[in-house]
Amino acid sequence: MFDVAVCDFNMPVLSGLDFTRALASIRPQLPVIISSGHLPEEAQVEALQLGVRGLLQKQNTFDDLDRLIRRVLADPSPESA
Repeated sequence: MFDVAVCDFNMPVLSGLDFTRALASIRPQLPVIISSGHLPEEAQVEALQLGVRGLLQKQNTFDDLDRLIRRVLADPSPESA
């Protein structure tokens, strides 16, 4: 079992948003973080509406990812995104 899912926005088969929808049907409470080099504003809004807990720009470092994962795991409420 895992505590958080991290995915890219642009993936070969599913987008990060489609991945989030599919995962929500299996484990609705599992926090999702989406990383992207470019995430259009409308996709950001949709991601947050789907319950994505964090958005990370790809130019950010692993330290930024570490901090975001820790923040998401520390606060279980979807409103913390």
